[in-house]
Amino acid sequence: PTHEGREAGWMESIVGVTGNRAPQWIYQSLLRLPPGKSWVGRLRLPQRKPSPAGFVVADAEIAKAILTHPDTTKPAGYDEFDFICGAPNIISTNGMQWKHARKGVAPAFSSNHIKRMSHICLEQLERWREEFLDPIAESGEAFDVGIEMIYITLRVIAEAGFEYDISHDEMNSFVEAFEISSREFIIMNPYHRRFQILFPQVWRAKRASKCLQVLAYKIMNSFRAKNEGKEKKDNAYADDTIISRIVNNEHYANDAERAADIVMFLVAGHDTTAYSIAWTLFEVAKNKDDAQIKEYRKIAEKKEDKDLKKIVELDYIIKEGMRLHPVAAMGSARQIGKTFEFKNDDGSSNIYLPKYSLVFLVLYPLFRHKKYFGDDADSFLPCRWKNCSRNMQFAHMPFSLGSRNCVGQSLANAEMTTVLSVLLAKYDFTVVDDGEADYFLTLKPKGTMLTARKLM
Repeated sequence: PTHEGREAGWMESIVGVTGNRAPQWIYQSLLRLPPGKSWVGRLRLPQRKPSPAGFVVADAEIAKAILTHPDTTKPAGYDEFDFICGAPNIISTNGMQWKHARKGVAPAFSSNHIKRMSHICLEQLERWREEFLDPIAESGEAFDVGIEMIYITLRVIAEAGFEYDISHDEMNSFVEAFEISSREFIIMNPYHRRFQILFPQVWRAKRASKCLQVLAYKIMNSFRAKNEGKEKKDNAYADDTIISRIVNNEHYANDAERAADIVMFLVAGHDTTAYSIAWTLFEVAKNKDDAQIKEYRKIAEKKEDKDLKKIVELDYIIKEGMRLHPVAAMGSARQIGKTFEFKNDDGSSNIYLPKYSLVFLVLYPLFRHKKYFGDDADSFLPCRWKNCSRNMQFAHMPFSLGSRNCVGQSLANAEMTTVLSVLLAKYDFTVVDDGEADYFLTLKPKGTMLTARKLM
């Protein structure tokens, strides 16, 4: 529904879901539904065949049923990532190509490798503290928390996952190239698509995509050069990192497909984690008097650094930061392979989602739904996770569900825990400029400036 109570037309829907406040637009629209109605809405968008309709879902029970059903697939829209990566990849494909890629890389995220990656994360954090945070804390100068967390997570995924020491220039180039290519190709103007040769924006985006692919080949060639002559074990080198699993996966048709997955893991492995950390630091800086934050710091004073991650209050703080500001705010899109039928919350009229419909499972409104998180769902309250209800746990799915859930979620959790355990224990942060919540693929804190003061 719109402010006037009527159903939004297709032009309003396009503007709403493609704007930089798309998650908030959907949230406000769902809030206007009558009491007792499940948070499911028709989304009037131009549809690709065979999809008969588009829907928005912000109901945990319905979302789980769709995500875990074996006939649910990724829709055709994800193939826009092929333009960015240079080939079909683990994000855009279904069927055997996706299964081989997912199965091939999964061992790189085993518990033993997560411990190794956590150690690298801690090393990179200490490097950043020494080179950047401590000097800036001494001077009292403010810093952009979103940008700085990007640098940390990119270094971590490059070293821990790809055995590659990425330079500062390469990081800046990567971030800029992904921004340019994704803004052109993900929501591509139909005239740009049809008459590409006429639009300089398309050529610029293609050059940016090529830049991403060149870095992927550079990482691949660096790995091969370092391991030349070494014996393989179980179709991988001894370290069994993400790059080793990709390079040695014989199910890839060629190196172009390998490079495409390297690009996707670099993309998915840095900004979602970085912005989750940044949003949590922002909320901690705004809520200094929160009981769970105070308790964490009180306990941390008596703990060694290696034990900080075990403090339960840290888990509450991280969960609440991810709930209030889910970086994958628009969740994921799925094409359903069967007709689903559900009842509204009040037991009234049934909800029908026809077979082949395109369904957006949106996290931002789901994580602020009072049905699951209470009347204070719009507030930052880590204490809600202390003795939380089963209903609340059920609704919290930041890494999605089902076979297409986030394969790297164990690494993301390890990074967030490692970084935040140290920063919250050793520094007090203050908000200088709130900035704004800006959405494009991820929900990022744009222009959010903090200062830091050392505590211990």
